[in-house]
Amino acid sequence: MKRQRLFRLILIVAFVATVGIDVRRSSLVARTERVIPAFAGTGSPLRKQGHESRATKPPQPAKPVPAKAGIARHEVFEIILTSSKTYANPFLDVTVTATFTAPSGRQLTAYGFYDGETTWRVRIAPDEVGQWHYFTAAGDDDGRWTIDEGRDTRHEARATSDTSSIPDGHRGRPFPMDIGIAIPAGTFLCVPSRNKGFIRADAKHKYYFSYSDGTPFFALGDTCTVTCKALSDASRKAYLDARARKPFNFLRMFASLTFNAWTARPWSEAISQDADGFPWGGTPESPDYDRLNPAYFQRYERILGELKQRDVHAEIIVFNLYEVPFKDPTVWTREREELWGRYVVSRLSAYSTVFMWTVAQEYERYPAGRYRHESADDDWVRRMAMLIREADPHGHPITVHPVGDGGTPGQVGEVLMEKGVMGERFGRGPELDVLSHQHNSYGTAAWVSDPAPGYWDGSAAGVEKAVWTDRIFGKPVINTEYGYEGLKGGEINFNKQTHGTDKCRQAVWRIFTAGGAGLAAGFRGTTLSVDNAEIYYDKKQRFAPFQAEDSGHVKQLQHLYDFVTMRTAFRQMNPAQTLVNAPNLCLANPGREYVVYAPSGGELSLDLTGASGSFSVGWLNPRTGAYEGRAWASGGAKRTFSLPDSLKGASRVDPDLPMPSIGILLDREPSNRGLEARDTEDWVLHLKKVDDRSRAD
Repeated sequence: MKRQRLFRLILIVAFVATVGIDVRRSSLVARTERVIPAFAGTGSPLRKQGHESRATKPPQPAKPVPAKAGIARHEVFEIILTSSKTYANPFLDVTVTATFTAPSGRQLTAYGFYDGETTWRVRIAPDEVGQWHYFTAAGDDDGRWTIDEGRDTRHEARATSDTSSIPDGHRGRPFPMDIGIAIPAGTFLCVPSRNKGFIRADAKHKYYFSYSDGTPFFALGDTCTVTCKALSDASRKAYLDARARKPFNFLRMFASLTFNAWTARPWSEAISQDADGFPWGGTPESPDYDRLNPAYFQRYERILGELKQRDVHAEIIVFNLYEVPFKDPTVWTREREELWGRYVVSRLSAYSTVFMWTVAQEYERYPAGRYRHESADDDWVRRMAMLIREADPHGHPITVHPVGDGGTPGQVGEVLMEKGVMGERFGRGPELDVLSHQHNSYGTAAWVSDPAPGYWDGSAAGVEKAVWTDRIFGKPVINTEYGYEGLKGGEINFNKQTHGTDKCRQAVWRIFTAGGAGLAAGFRGTTLSVDNAEIYYDKKQRFAPFQAEDSGHVKQLQHLYDFVTMRTAFRQMNPAQTLVNAPNLCLANPGREYVVYAPSGGELSLDLTGASGSFSVGWLNPRTGAYEGRAWASGGAKRTFSLPDSLKGASRVDPDLPMPSIGILLDREPSNRGLEARDTEDWVLHLKKVDDRSRAD
C-alpha cells in the first residue's frame, strides 16, 4: 500500500562507548551486541495508534557485549538502531537492512525489524571466523534511502531502482534530502565456537541433513504446535524437559497459535490478555493486523532460548491455515501476509536453534481454510517460500506440510502421496529444499475401539512408497505426520486421529530404511491436547488435558535413533530393494553396509553377490532395543538370515503400557502381563564390512 507522505526518520547511530568509538560527532546511537537469545522484558513496548499498549514498561535487552570482544561463530550479532521520532505505523513505513561482508568476501543482506518504542534491530549469525564488515540502510516506501558504506552520510540518500521520486538532475547519484539521516557501518571479529552451526541439506549426501561443521543430523522430531501459545510456562518447560531426555532433536511449532479454529476464540482467554500473549496489534477482540506485537515475539525468542538450552531445534510453521486471520481472505490480505512472513523470518533466522521453515501446515487449506487443492495453492507456496528465502540470509531449509490429496484427508490422499504428488509439485523447482509428507497409512490399517478411546493399528505399509517416489529430486524427504500415538483414557479420539504403538514403530522403520532423512512423531497427550480447561473443539467437546506421556513409542524411537546415529553411516546409504525379498526393506551402501527391516519377521534373503570380504552381522529388536552382533557373513552369494533365539521372547510392550497390539486385541481381551514376541514380528538386520566399522561419513 502506497503512502504519499515524506519519509521522516532521524536514527541515532554510533557505537556504545564500550566499543571505543567517539560518539560526540553525532547524536545518533547504534549498539552492537551478542544475543543469547532472549530478552528479559515482559510486556509490549509498543504504543499503537488507536490502541493503548498493555505494557507497563519497555523490554530490557540482554546485557550488551561489545563487538571488540568478538562474536562467537554461529551466535547472534545484532545492530540496534534507535529513532527519536514516532511513526504512524513503523511496521509498514520504515525499511531497514544491513549488508555484511564475510572475511572471504561473500556478502549477506539481512532485513531489520521493528521491536517497539523507537527501536529497530538487525541480526546475523556470522559463519566465518575473521573480520566482518557491514553497512546499513534505511528507507521509506516512496523509494528514498540512506546508505552508509563506511563514511558519514548524514546528508546523502540513494534511490532504489524506482527513480520516479528523485528530483531532476539528481538521478543516478546521491542527492540531498530535507532531513538528515545517519546509518551505522562498522566491523566485528568472529571467533571460533563449539556451535555446530545451521542445519542444511548435506552437500555431499544430498538426501540427508548435516550441520554447518559437517556433523550428521538425522531429524527426529515431535509435534507440539501448541508450544508457542496454548501452554502455560510451567507446562511448556515440563514438556521440554521431558523431551530433552528423549531422542528428539527438533520440535514442530507454529509461529502463531492464536484463535481456536472451531470456536474463533483465543486458545487461552487468560494468556491472550497477557502483554506478550497476542501476536498482532490491538486486542483479540479488536485486532489490528497491520501491526505486530514485539512482546509476543520476545516471548517466542525466550522459548527458542529454552530449546537451545536443551539442544532441541525448531521447525517453525510460518502460516497457520487453521486459524483466524490466516484462513480469512477478507482480512488476510497479501500485504498482511507478506508483513507477517518477512517479520517472522527476519526476526528469528539468526538463531541456529531454527531447523527449518515450513510455509504452512496442510497448505491445501489455502486460502479459506477448506480441504481442497488447486494450482493456486502451489503458486502461493512458491511465492511464500521465495519471500522466506529473501528474508533469511542464513539459508535455513524451506518445506511445506501437505494434507496429501485434492480434498479429503485419508486413504485417497495417501495413494497420491505414494505416486509422488509432492515431488511433482515442488521437486524440480528451487523454492523448496525439503519434500515433506503426511502419510498415516490408513489404507493398510484397521480401527480398534478397545481400549478407549481407540486407535488405528496395522503394518504401516505405504509410507515407504512415498519416500521412494520422491527421493529422485536431490532433496531430503521426510515424513512429519505418520500417525499420532494414542493414549489410553483420552477424553476424545479427535476424529480417529490416534494410532497404535506397534503401527507407529513400523512406520518409522519403514521411513528410515526407505531413505528418509528424518521424521516427526506426534502423541495424543501433547499434539491434540491443551492445558486450559476452557478450550473446546467442534460441538463443545472438550480437548483432552495436556500430558507429556506416551504408550511406549518414545522408548522405541530412542532405539531407532541410537541405532541410526551410533551404529550406521546412514548418509552414505540409499534404498536397495533389489537386494532383498519382499516385503523387507533395504538401505545400503553396497559392499560396505546394509540395514534390512523385516516388518513381518521370519527369514529374509540378502543378495551379497556383488560384495566381497567379510561382514559383521548384527540383529536389533526394535521393540526393546536389544542388539546382538556376534556373527559373520561372507560376500559373493545370496545369504539367508533369521532372528536369533536370544532376541526372541523379549517383551513386546512393557506390561505397564496401556495399548496392546492389534494382533493381541483381535485374539483375546487385553491382559496386564508382558506379551511375548513371535517369529512374525518385525526385526532389523545390520551388516557392516569388517574393515569399515567407523561411523565417520
